[in-house]
Amino acid sequence: EILKTNIELHSDGGGKRAAALRPLIGLQSVLRFLLGVVQLPGGQVSEFEYKPAFVNGWPAALIYNRLTGELDSMQYVEQDETGIYRLLYVRNPDKLKVRQASDI
Repeated sequence: EILKTNIELHSDGGGKRAAALRPLIGLQSVLRFLLGVVQLPGGQVSEFEYKPAFVNGWPAALIYNRLTGELDSMQYVEQDETGIYRLLYVRNPDKLKVRQASDI
């Protein structure tokens, strides 16, 4: 209910990690993508630990690989008083190194 019908999802894997190849627009497309992530085979979702953070002033989650301790992804939302209108994922390890170094 908090996701707007015209929600956008953008992800950046930098060609080094899996990510959506193009922006996803619309509630059904975004929900299908998120459901696919939750249903990863082999219990892969449980391999990750989520820590709350703020990125550029927006609520975010830093997603760490439990096995390696490495920052795997950064996910943040853009919202207004009526709901979430954009989800952004950074999975590119080159961009995440900068975030790790700053000890978010």
